[in-house]
Amino acid sequence: MSDHPNFPKADHALQVLRQARLSRNETAAIMVEDLVDQRANTVLRTPEIEEAHQSAWAAISALANALKEEGLRFFQRVVTPMKN
Repeated sequence: MSDHPNFPKADHALQVLRQARLSRNETAAIMVEDLVDQRANTVLRTPEIEEAHQSAWAAISALANALKEEGLRFFQRVVTPMKN
């Protein structure tokens, strides 16, 4: 475990993102939104924290895109057979 003072925050963010990836879309969106709100309340950031922040946003964006794509695939699987 790291001695860095921000390690617990980073570890929490990673855990939330992992859990969100395994959750339903609506639940994942709420989890990620809460995480974003927590991060927005951080005022002062070192360059290392800013870099981690940017990486977190990239991960959040990738997760959102994956959830959207999965939702579209699910919708297509469910709706397409109903049309026939």
